[in-house]
Amino acid sequence: MRRVTRLIAESATLNIGGIIASPEALGDGGGLVAVYPGDTVVIATGIHLGPVDLASEALHAAPTEVEPGWEDVFEFTAAVRNGERAVVFGPGDDIDQEYADLHEASVRLLRIRVSARGRDRAVDLAVDEPVEEYLVQAWPADGVEQPSALAAESAFARSRRESFSAAKEAGMRHGVRIGPGPVSIPGEGGVSGAAAANTASMPNAAASANLAARRRIARSGHGSEHD
Repeated sequence: MRRVTRLIAESATLNIGGIIASPEALGDGGGLVAVYPGDTVVIATGIHLGPVDLASEALHAAPTEVEPGWEDVFEFTAAVRNGERAVVFGPGDDIDQEYADLHEASVRLLRIRVSARGRDRAVDLAVDEPVEEYLVQAWPADGVEQPSALAAESAFARSRRESFSAAKEAGMRHGVRIGPGPVSIPGEGGVSGAAAANTASMPNAAASANLAARRRIARSGHGSEHD
């Protein structure tokens, strides 16, 4: 069953709590999803602060098609943390309040699809009424698959992906490997294998790409810049 709720985005993010995703399991995140410092998986909002409308849905299997009408759609694999719930919430929200779970209790590995629209409407601004909508769907995964950007039509998504690519190229010139690479999922005791090579550099790359994208769009007149 699909559940619709209103969340408060802060510092241009929503959090997906209760999951673990290694940086290379996300790549450039389709300009929509990223791993930030502290292993926090976030959805990058266009607005800096304010309400957004979010629909969430726990499925038994992958959707047969991508729903029309969404500008940006990204899909990735994540592990559910032991004893935790996979839910989407605003950074300032109470994790114990009533949100819809993205999985049944027995599911340990998820495929998650995030869809968004409206992120170009008020880039880096504080809003009082929702201008952005999100849909987060999750279903049990049989194994770890490569991330997939199914749509990246907004200027915001394209700018974030371009900034990520630039950060990746700069890292390679300095001998720093920035994903994506062979996909793995970190274990509860820490990252494993290929993930260890990327964990230190990738969150900074994601944050840098986010800032660069916002500055580029702000200069184009679609929003105002926050420091």
